[in-house]
Amino acid sequence: MIDFDDLLRLATRDLEADPEYAAARRWRFRHLFVDEFQDVNPLQFRLLGAWTGPDPDLCVVGDPNQAIYAWNGADSRFLDGLDTMLDGVRTVELTENYRSSPQILGLANAVLTETTARPMELRPNRPDGPVPEVLECTDEEHEATTIAGRIRDAKATGGRWRDFAVLVRTNAQLAVLAERLGAANIPVATRGGARLLDQPEVRDALRAFTAKGGPLTVQLADLERSLDPEQAGRGAPHLTAERAANVAELVRLGREFLSLEPEGRPDEFRQWLTSALRNDAGGADVDAVELSTFHAAKGLEWPDVHVAGLEDGLVPIRFAESDDQQAEEVRLLYVAFTRAERRLTLSWARRRSFGSRSVNRRSSPLLEPVEVALSILRDASTPASPTVSAEAIRRQRALLRSVDGGRPPRRGRSGGRTASTDLDEDQQRLVDLLKAWRRDQAKATGAPAFVIFSDATLVELVLTAPADHQELLQVNGFGPVKAQRFGPAVLEILRSDPKGEVPSARGDSAAG
Repeated sequence: MIDFDDLLRLATRDLEADPEYAAARRWRFRHLFVDEFQDVNPLQFRLLGAWTGPDPDLCVVGDPNQAIYAWNGADSRFLDGLDTMLDGVRTVELTENYRSSPQILGLANAVLTETTARPMELRPNRPDGPVPEVLECTDEEHEATTIAGRIRDAKATGGRWRDFAVLVRTNAQLAVLAERLGAANIPVATRGGARLLDQPEVRDALRAFTAKGGPLTVQLADLERSLDPEQAGRGAPHLTAERAANVAELVRLGREFLSLEPEGRPDEFRQWLTSALRNDAGGADVDAVELSTFHAAKGLEWPDVHVAGLEDGLVPIRFAESDDQQAEEVRLLYVAFTRAERRLTLSWARRRSFGSRSVNRRSSPLLEPVEVALSILRDASTPASPTVSAEAIRRQRALLRSVDGGRPPRRGRSGGRTASTDLDEDQQRLVDLLKAWRRDQAKATGAPAFVIFSDATLVELVLTAPADHQELLQVNGFGPVKAQRFGPAVLEILRSDPKGEVPSARGDSAAG
């Protein structure tokens, strides 16, 4: 007859209404400890106040950068403002991190620069690990297949399947991952009961298939039409954006099934789904790759984490419109990054299917500070304890904006950032020469162009005109390794006649 919120409400009512009862409770439970305090909602805070009374002996632990449940009523302002609500509060900042490598924490700190809140940058205590990667994929199936291949290859060197996790923003994205990993004979477990087949709107649709009968192709078409917003006012059920995405994923899987079995029946489709999206989770000791949403992964950790689907509209989610909602999406990505202990791989797809529609996608705008941080990490002067501070990120991004007339960098066709400037004609030619050289280097080494040098670094090279190796080291984006590898060729270009020919990739700089 009552739910959990009712228990909180009734307990609060009794403590506030009966002083003798409240005194007995406070005598029995004299010291209170509350964990995850950033997730406290107003009713819980009211209960806490009634329980502690006028002389609270209270300890709370929380991380404002992990406040990701505002949509469910949580209010991190209780944590941020606790010292103004209670007298005598003392704050101890716990900034030592024992989970993630310095490289992973560098990326996580970079993401927090997208919020206006004061970042509490964590200090690593683990040894160095590999620099995280960003993978650009053709579509969601290519992305899932690539992730499956990388996990299989990494597992071949030792370890357990449960050392790996794949994290996404929404439940609907889990289906294709479960399908492709299963096809690669990789056991999977889905965190928190978030399997697509467990979602109520999906169960309702599958039950309707069986009840109605008739060709599956017709039923899928009817189900897809029900997703049209105009149909919501004509008797079709109104779904939230995430629930509609789950139904759209069911339609996509149905069409994939029909491509294999053109005459397939609804009951056969359901059996195929159960097999394709099999969940081998039988308990904490099962050796399987964990598939999870960002929200469900909170509080967990794995040695090797893939964060997939980093596209505009998914990260941040498209219905996050207010500043507070956008800030929560940033914190949610921060939580996803910090689930990784040693290796972190990020990916996004240029196209993604929603039901029968295939839509062009752009990379998430939150990948911009990530790319800046990756550039800093790759240019770290020593492999130990690379520094990616919020200040370093801001300096690099300020440079990008300075060469674009003070405007934020604009998105290019591939989702990367582009920049222009008021350089004079000769300076612009030198920048073009450097870009052409960088393109040749990228082809010769098989690395993306921005990994060689960012546009901002090329512009700074032209503006500062370094004359020797030592002056190159003063340019943002130039560490000792890159100065040794690329320095001679870059200095040659900077000394050249800007009207001359473009130098090609050659010598030691192309061989490394």
